[in-house]
Parts: sequence; structure tokens; C-alpha cells
Amino acid sequence: MSNAIRWRVVAMLAVVALMLFALDKSTDRTSRLSAGKQVPSRPSLNQIDVVIDTLFNRYQIDARGAKSWSVFARDKRFIRKERRVYVPPQFISLDFNHDLSRQLSDFNARVVATERTKESTVAMHIVSDGMVVETITFVLKRDLE
Repeated sequence: MSNAIRWRVVAMLAVVALMLFALDKSTDRTSRLSAGKQVPSRPSLNQIDVVIDTLFNRYQIDARGAKSWSVFARDKRFIRKERRVYVPPQFISLDFNHDLSRQLSDFNARVVATERTKESTVAMHIVSDGMVVETITFVLKRDLE
């Protein structure tokens, strides 16, 4: 290929890349603007709390012994609620996870769990619209038998 053709191809590729970049930025801006006008479909934390408290009763977990706190961003915006719950060794977290997932599916939410064997903890993260809205950390405590 001659140098002139090579430069023309490079110039055309640069123009196409610039156009794709501009198109991506404009669609991102319009999607953010339209997302701000939509009503959020996220379930209320009260609905999630009712489901969790019902399951705590079913699994005979003392909710009064649970420590709860809210996590906020630097601008004091609420991010999520966290709970730390002590459970006896016979507690089966997989069953709780399954029941919680089934009941939260009515609210278009799901549960993602993480187990840390060395620390004897299972953290269940409730995800709604791609965001974690609540985390429950179950801590195995041997003296609760």
C-alpha cells in the first residue's frame, strides 16, 4: 500500500473512533437523565425487614441479640443496613438462604452469600436493582447450643 492510502485509512479510523466515543457519551448522558425520571422499583427496607424478621422467628433466632447499624456514604446518603447475628452450631445457613431468596423473589430482590470458614461466618447480601441494600452476617457461636 502506498503512504497516501495508509494515511487515509488511519484518518478514517480516527474519525470513526471519535464518532463512536461521542455517541457513547451522548447515550450515557441520556440514559442517566431518563433513569432519574423513572420511579425506582426497589422494595422498601421495611418490606425486606418484615421478611427477615419472619424468617428469624421461623428459625428461632433471637433478633434482640442482633446488632444492627446503617452504612452511610460521605455525603450522609444511606447505602445499606447491616446486621450481625449470633447463631448456634445447628443453624443451617443454606436453608435460611434458600427461604430468604424465595421470599425476596416477590420483590425482585436476590441473595448472594459468602462463607468465611476460618471466621465461622456467613454473610448474606440482599441485592436489589444491582445494589446491596442489606447485609446479614451470621456468626457461629458454640455456647448458644
